Amino acid sequence: PALAVWMEPSADQLGLLFLVGLTGTLSQLFAVRAWIVAEATAVAPFDYSRLLYAALLGALFFGEIPGWNTALGATIIVAATLYIARREALLRRKAATEKPGEPAS
Repeated sequence: PALAVWMEPSADQLGLLFLVGLTGTLSQLFAVRAWIVAEATAVAPFDYSRLLYAALLGALFFGEIPGWNTALGATIIVAATLYIARREALLRRKAATEKPGEPAS
């Protein structure tokens, strides 16, 4: 068990743990605020960019090279997000050009 090999974290390690907690908390607070003040179609592409950053940082710091299944999944997610964002923009543009009281086609 881990308890048998536990070592007290150094001051540097405790500082890093504090920074990880702080940046994680701020990241969540900012993400929630973004979802509150903006439409989901505007926020989602930025939210899904976490996948790209996770893959890049994993490769950079840990030597993890994403497999084909990870690349395929990320491609599907990005393509779906772009499709939805484009479709929503077209629907908004169409709704803005319709006259009030005119039936939608």
